[in-house]
Parts: sequence; C-alpha cells; structure tokens
Amino acid sequence: MIKFIPFPLVAGFTSGIAVIILSTQLRDFLGLPEKLPVEFVGKLESLFTHFAPNWPTGALAGICITLILLWPATWGRRVPGSIITILLAAGATALWQLDQRFGIQTIGTQFGGIPGGFPLPRLPSVSFAVWSELLHDAFTIAILSAIESLLCAVVADGMIDDRHDSRQELLGQGLANIGSALFGGMAATGVIARTAANVRSGARTPVAGLVQSLTLLIILLLAAPLARYIPLAALSAVLVLVAFRMGEWHQFASLRRWPRSDAAVFVVAFGLTVITDLTFAVGVALLPAAAFLIKRISDNTQVTVDDEVTHANCPEQSATGRVVPEGVLVFRVFGAFLFLAPWTNWRQHCAAMARSHAF
Repeated sequence: MIKFIPFPLVAGFTSGIAVIILSTQLRDFLGLPEKLPVEFVGKLESLFTHFAPNWPTGALAGICITLILLWPATWGRRVPGSIITILLAAGATALWQLDQRFGIQTIGTQFGGIPGGFPLPRLPSVSFAVWSELLHDAFTIAILSAIESLLCAVVADGMIDDRHDSRQELLGQGLANIGSALFGGMAATGVIARTAANVRSGARTPVAGLVQSLTLLIILLLAAPLARYIPLAALSAVLVLVAFRMGEWHQFASLRRWPRSDAAVFVVAFGLTVITDLTFAVGVALLPAAAFLIKRISDNTQVTVDDEVTHANCPEQSATGRVVPEGVLVFRVFGAFLFLAPWTNWRQHCAAMARSHAF
C-alpha cells in the first residue's frame, strides 16, 4: 500500500523532513548555549528571543560545509568528502584543543564520549502482566516503524531511480530489532536523514547499510576514545547539506502548474510535517489524497441509457436482439460505479427512472 502513496504527499513529506533536519541542527551549527524546544514553532520563538551563537562554532561549521562542497566528485565516489571533513575537524580539535580554547562542543564534552566494548545478550525478565501492558505499545511501534521505513524507502527510490522490496525491508527490520533488543538496544527504523546522507555519499545498494553498521562497530570497539574529539558543528554541517539536497524545493515553484488537488496535498503534507509530527502529517495528508483520487475516478464514470448499442466489448453486453419489457430501461456504466459519481449523471439516470417507473 505504501507504493501507492501519491507523489505530492511524498514530495511534501520529504521537504518537510528537510526543514525539520535543518531546525534540529541549528543549535550545534551555531553553538547556541540553550537547548531548543522540540516543536518547530518553539524553535523559531527561542531563536528570536535567545539568539546567542558561538561564532567560532559557526565558523567551523561553515568551513566544513565549504570543504564538503569543494571535495572533488571523482574522489567522492571512493572516499566521501563528509567523512574526510569530520576526520579533519576531529584532528584539528584534538591538536589545537578547540573545545577548551573556543568552547566548541564535541561528542566528548556534550555526551561524555562513546562507551567502548560490546554488550552481552540477555533475555528480558518481565512478568506476564507487563507483557500484556507492553503488547499494545509494541504493535503501535511496529506499525509506525514499518510505515516510516517504507516511506524512507520510497524517498530513496526517488533519489536513486530504483524500486525497493517492501517484504525484504520489513523482514530485515523485524529481525534486526529482535536481535538489537537482546543486546539492550532500542527499536530502530529506517530514517530519511541517515538514508539521504548515505545516498548523497554515493550509496546505491543495501551494501551501504552493511558498511555503515560495520563502521559503527569498528568505532565502538576500537576508536571510541578518539570519537570524543569529533565536533558537533562538523556533524551538523553534514546534516545541513543533506537537508538542503534532499528537499524538493523546486516543486514549490511548480505548484502553480499543478492541479489544485495535488498542490493542496503537497502543502498539507509539508505544513503538517513541519508543524506537528511525521506520523500525524502522513495520516492526515492521506485523507485529502484519497478523496481527490476518488473524485478523479468518479469524474471518469459515465452512466448512460443503452439505446441499442452494438459496439459493446462483448456480445453478452449488447442489448441488440434482446426483448426488453415495456417500462424498463437498460443503463450502461462506464468506469468505476462509486458513490461519488458525477451529480449530472446521477440526475440524468434518476430522471429517466422516474419517467419509466422501473429500473
């Protein structure tokens, strides 16, 4: 069913996600001292009232964006510029102690570093009553994770001109979440931000996900002490570029040429994604999309009186040579016979029924 989500909804959803990514990176990109609210509107209010950036952090983020943009495309196919930029930023921070001299936040100063080692698997020890309470939430999380992963796959398909295997995606996600829970992990899902960053770095096949997982495992086991020097400004610079590149910004200029129904779905999906949350936005935007789809189908539906039509597709559908009782009319329906069929067609055949007093 996710494959049949209309393009205006996906485009609006993707652009809204891009705006959300940009808003979540403002604090790390500018080095703001206060934590921004979760809501988008709250972020804007906080920025206008408490705008106190750390200019060295902003300068470092700008340098990182410049390096990523100037990274040669031929080299980027083998070694992404974002990886090199993060490594250079971490090296500069460790060498010149940028976190101490200029107050630039790093993974170490903000989160205390990355814990090393590998957790041991264990089965959860909970009672049947707790299992019963968790069952509803578990189904909710599973459904939302499936929807978000498949929407992420649809967006990735548009970026690389490919088609995903929905069954394989959900089976892999379910098995991975079961295995993750045994090691104390949380339920995860496909996320557009990470996927878009992967695609922009040259990913074209599911092997990229395996490389990403192995890279994180190596960092966890071997390079965890060094990861503490990675500046948050460098990470935010990567995500800011990802957000700018993944947004369907050119579609806003094309809205005037779109059908009004498609433009309305795009605007609703974009606005609700930014203002509310992703799941609510997709659910609400699907309602007008479905209504407009039914309207288009019904506009192509015709109900006409059969006046000895001889060019029917099948002989069984022709009224030629058949004895029709007096007072009975034969109607022919072209298209889907829905309750939203055009009012004019309904009025015509109802008038004919009133004249014949039979159907």
